[in-house]
This record gives sequence, structure tokens and C-alpha cells, in this order.
Amino acid sequence: MRALRITLLSLVAAIAASGCVIEVVEFDPSAGGTATLDGQWTIDGATPDAANCSGAGIASVELRLYEAGGPSDFFYGRFDCADGYFDAITDTTLPLLIADRYDYRWFALDASGTEIGRSDLLTVDLTFVDHATLATVDWTTSITPVFEPLGFDVSLDGAWQIDGKDPTAADCTNAGIDTVQLVLISMDGTLEVADPSLAFPCEQGMFDSRPDPILAAGSYQTAWRALAVDGSVLAESDPLALDVTLVSHATLATVDFVGLVPVFNPAGTDLTLDGAWTIDDKVPTTGDCSTAGITEVQVVVYSADGSQEWTDPSLTFACDAQLFDTRPTGVLAAGEYGIVYRALMADGSIFAETSAFLVSMPSPGHVTLPMALFTTF
Repeated sequence: MRALRITLLSLVAAIAASGCVIEVVEFDPSAGGTATLDGQWTIDGATPDAANCSGAGIASVELRLYEAGGPSDFFYGRFDCADGYFDAITDTTLPLLIADRYDYRWFALDASGTEIGRSDLLTVDLTFVDHATLATVDWTTSITPVFEPLGFDVSLDGAWQIDGKDPTAADCTNAGIDTVQLVLISMDGTLEVADPSLAFPCEQGMFDSRPDPILAAGSYQTAWRALAVDGSVLAESDPLALDVTLVSHATLATVDFVGLVPVFNPAGTDLTLDGAWTIDDKVPTTGDCSTAGITEVQVVVYSADGSQEWTDPSLTFACDAQLFDTRPTGVLAAGEYGIVYRALMADGSIFAETSAFLVSMPSPGHVTLPMALFTTF
């Protein structure tokens, strides 16, 4: 259908140029269609009736179809909540559809006809069938308020900095920022959307959606988040109001991520390590470890200035292992560090920690750590 619509639009443009009066036809999948649909909904997983519909505040359920991948919609039908289903085979008042692929969405409406909930955007394919059953939607008695700021009305652009300048890849790495996420927030601050399409590589420094609109007309708040590679939030700007009710483009205020502590991650393959420990001056047995209350010995790596630490499961060993040797596998990048042994108890608390041993290895190699001497007295 989409290819046909493009052809028709081209034809309309040609006719308009000739001075003829034309009528633009809206998206109408029922024009000459023969395919039918059926679908159903539940309330908290149960068959709807007057009582549970009332409890959910739902008077009716509405179905709308959309051009696949497009904004145009078509009102298919509105049904009493307590009915629980519809079937166009038996209900001949419902439209017959042209063979095609459609997006669709269910809407929950209260007694005044106000939308109080909606389903995800779903897809049904009628290209090669005469009838299809839609995915069941389950309405709950505590329907989440609707907040869908993404749309096809307004384009956006915006930018971010690190410590007052446009970020380079090195700046982003030093600050630990992997991506910068634009967050759209409801005006009352209770709902938010952090869509993946609005997350950008840190070093990009800006985005501009033009010529594509990405936001629905309306009033929102916006905030920027600096995200680490694992998705954790390193920093977030204060929300700012954004009114795009009457405009087609908006430029967001630039955010400056200031003073982020560089992420310390010495993991690498340049340096191999080995080391050992004793308890009360002897190589520990399982019994010795149990008596001391030590379950594990952890090798902890500190930044050279001692301000940050790094641990890794590969450098945590059972107390009665007595020693470790990572060779031939490298576990650290070449550099300068402080390294300590940490004796851990069963609940993860620290029994004891040694003084730091300074390692300065600007090139690949092997490091033997001093013996750790843990005492119980």
C-alpha cells in the first residue's frame, strides 16, 4: 500500500500543477477491503465484566490502525469494556480491510472518553490472509498514566560539553562517559522517557534530528544524562522546561558535564601477577582459614594517587588456595599502581588489608607481589 500511496501523491502533485481541483485522501485501509480482525482484552488477566472494568476505570476500549512505520491513523472501532472482545466476522458493522501490513494500538477510555491507558504499538499482517487475531491486551486496575512525547511534529538539536569544551574521544574516556542520553520528562516530573534513539556517542558532542521530526507537540521537561559503558548514570543535568506546542523545531540548552572523576580501570593484558599469603606465619589450610574467619583473599589495585580502587573476580581467591599466579594471562595494563591484599570474611566484610605495594611498570612484564602476612592476634 505504501508504494501505491507514493504514486498517488506524485499524481496528485502533477494534477495540482495543472490547476485542477483535487481532494487528498487520508489513510483509509477499509476502502475496498475484504480482510477481517478479531481481538480481546483482559482486566488483571481475567475476563472483563462490569465489576472489574469499573474497578479499572475503563468504560470502553478503542482500536486504531496505523500505516506501518507512519503517523497516519484510522479509527477501527470502540467497544464496551465488559464485552471483552470483538470479531469482525460476526459484527458486520466493523470495517473490512485491504490486504496489507498495519501497526495498531489499543486504547483504554474512561466514561468521558478520555484516554487513561494504551498498549504498545503492535503489528498485524493481512498481506496473505483474510483474517487475523490481534494480540490480547491486559488492562490493570492501576493503569500507568500515558506519557508518549515522541512523535512527528517537532525536530530537535542539542549539544554537550565536558569541562567547558566540545568533547573528544579522549575526553569522554577520561571522564568515563560512553553515551549521552536525552531524557524527556512530564511537566509534573513523575514520568520520563529515555529512548535509545536519543542516546548518542559521547564524542559526537551534538545531535540534530533535522529534517526528521522526533517529538510530539506539547510541553515537557528535558534533562541530559552522562552514562558509563554499563549504563550507569555518572551525571545528570537539572530538568529544563521545553514548550514545543506551536513550533516545528527547538534547540536545547547545551549541558556541560563538569568535574567528573576519571574512571579508574587498570584492566589489561600487559602485566601478569603472582603472590601468596600466610595466616599467623604459616601457609593456611582450610582449617586455619575457618578458624581465622577468612573465606577469600582479594588483590585490590589502587590508582597511583590512592584515590580510586579496582577489584575483579579474576583476582579474588579462596583463602586456602595459599597463592596465585595469573601467568600466562595478563590481567593489568602497563602503568603505575598501588596493590594490596584484602582478607575477606564470609559476609564480605574486611578482616584485614595489607599496606600498598607500589608497582611501576610502563611496559609489559611480570610482577611478583610481596607475601601477605595476616595475623589473628
